Amino acid sequence: MKTKMMKRTQTKLYLLAAVAVAIQYSVNVLAAEKDQVDPRRVIPLYKRHCAICHGNDGKGETTGGEKAGVKNYTDPKVAEKLKDIKKVSVRVAKGMKDKEGKMLMAPFERKLKPAEIVALIKYLEKFSKPKKDS
Repeated sequence: MKTKMMKRTQTKLYLLAAVAVAIQYSVNVLAAEKDQVDPRRVIPLYKRHCAICHGNDGKGETTGGEKAGVKNYTDPKVAEKLKDIKKVSVRVAKGMKDKEGKMLMAPFERKLKPAEIVALIKYLEKFSKPKKDS
């Protein structure tokens, strides 16, 4: 009986820690939305960290993108999901796994600042917008 109580307590502590991390990251994301990333840095950041899977055009038609099941962000219905900046930012920061635990996207919280993650999400959104004729 004591073991069950200890496991429940341990589970509750893990859950509490996960919630605390998510809250802290959400606070960082809110602060990041106010921070500005130099627009000249966004495309190089995208090419360095994102294009290998998402492609230069956001379609995800790359070897890495196909393995991970990357969505086509030129499709406005798919890109609509990027509007939830907080949720997407946490996913980018913490990484994504499939139901079996296989890594789909590595975590970027140690490679990118929250403001950079927000800027990259907004850049990815642009792939679904119609191109303006010059």
